[in-house]
Amino acid sequence: MPATAEKIPLFSMCKALSGHWQGYSADAGQAPGQVQMQGVCSEDNRQLFLSVTVAGDKSESWWFSDVGSHIRLIMDNGVGEPVVREFSLYRQGKGFSLLGQGQVTERPAMVRLVFDAQDSGWRWLQQVQFLDDDYADYQVLRGIELQPVL
Repeated sequence: MPATAEKIPLFSMCKALSGHWQGYSADAGQAPGQVQMQGVCSEDNRQLFLSVTVAGDKSESWWFSDVGSHIRLIMDNGVGEPVVREFSLYRQGKGFSLLGQGQVTERPAMVRLVFDAQDSGWRWLQQVQFLDDDYADYQVLRGIELQPVL
């Protein structure tokens, strides 16, 4: 991400990800499985709800809300308590990057969600950089390739 990146509101990302999507998803080191996603925006485009179903049995909800100075995410995968994080949203090329801080596997981390624009779809990377080790780059935890459902 360029050093001169400016924060943007959720409006653009909301419009871009609204709709029905399908493709493949894989956690790091795992075989890919089919995924379906539905993106729904609020009428004012300040909230984006992503419903993700992986391989027909695992369901997740990702609720992004523009709360002024940041984007709040509530992520629920049905296991344990929902995760709540605050992110800054940046334009990244023709896509988007959300950057935040939190705990991942009980370790302090920078968390980055990248939505890279592809030919007619998106590549969604869920990345982490642990703050308690010397590895200076983000590790991909999960990648999702999405194409519109026609």
